Amino acid sequence: MNERASWTTFSRLRWLGVILFGLAIPLFAMGLGALVAGRAGIGTALPGVAAMGLSLGAFGTANDTALAAARSLVRSGQAPPEAALELDTEAARRPARLATLHASPKAAVIIPVLVVALQAYLWPKVLGAWGLVGVAG
Repeated sequence: MNERASWTTFSRLRWLGVILFGLAIPLFAMGLGALVAGRAGIGTALPGVAAMGLSLGAFGTANDTALAAARSLVRSGQAPPEAALELDTEAARRPARLATLHASPKAAVIIPVLVVALQAYLWPKVLGAWGLVGVAG
């Protein structure tokens, strides 16, 4: 994948991490509530923490990979204006971080897949614990 396609892909993919985190918050809260209410065990509540953490990881790896691609595009003079602006903004806010970041394209794809799988497993358990679907937690 060339740098421009990489920047475009991972710039978009990081939003999946945001969406997954937004879904992980009520998943964890409902799982914890089910645990406290005696409707489910720790196996329903605790994986919600992993769902939240992995969701943040999904965002972070895609973000770093997009920024690394933007940095390469700027250095080669081929950056679209959006990539250059994003890189300038990042350089103004956190220059030390920008200097040390690296691309992790495989992780940026694998982590969201793991989060989707974890949430697909947990949501029915959590909703079942509350009697909202036919699956018991």
